[in-house]
Amino acid sequence: MLDVGGGRGVLRHQLEASTSWTIDIAEINNHALRQCTAGRGELLYYDIEERNEALLGVYDGVLLFDVIEHLPDPGAFAAVAGEHLKSGGWLFVNVPAINALRSAYDDALGHLRRYGPHSLRDDLSSAGLDVIGVHYWGLSMVPLLALRTMMLGPQLGDRDAGAIISRGWRPPESFAGAVLKALMSTETAVLPTPFYGTSLMAICRKRV
Repeated sequence: MLDVGGGRGVLRHQLEASTSWTIDIAEINNHALRQCTAGRGELLYYDIEERNEALLGVYDGVLLFDVIEHLPDPGAFAAVAGEHLKSGGWLFVNVPAINALRSAYDDALGHLRRYGPHSLRDDLSSAGLDVIGVHYWGLSMVPLLALRTMMLGPQLGDRDAGAIISRGWRPPESFAGAVLKALMSTETAVLPTPFYGTSLMAICRKRV
């Protein structure tokens, strides 16, 4: 697997701990790479748009988690990610959802958009990928993000981005964190594919 924009390797750590996957990280932030813990895969200081021939067509799967919402042409970037897949390989995409939940926090993080199912399908289909499924998740988080939008407002304006990020996603206290984890565990057990949620997950396949 290749985790594009894998940052400090949090997602890789979680997936390698619960699967037999070997996951390489492709990241253009050297500072983030230096903070990665050791895993089964390699750490690559690599912009996939460079199209390193040694990495094209070699991966069973590519992860694009919280990446394409930052990009002006997400379809083109997803197409480049697909070039790194073997024929029939899988692309997994995660993005923020529900435009009504957009807030100054999104602006501060550089989110150009929050997605709906149709807009995500359109961007990934334009990349020449077969979209197998698009599903919401994070239903239990909708009230919290709605509250964040009310508190921070829909746009950043001239406010300090760092302060907005800190206020918009301050790490929860241990009790609150435990409650949120319990809510998410209950949600995934009872509603594995909820009708609504703060994020969208897409599963795509490279055409054979």
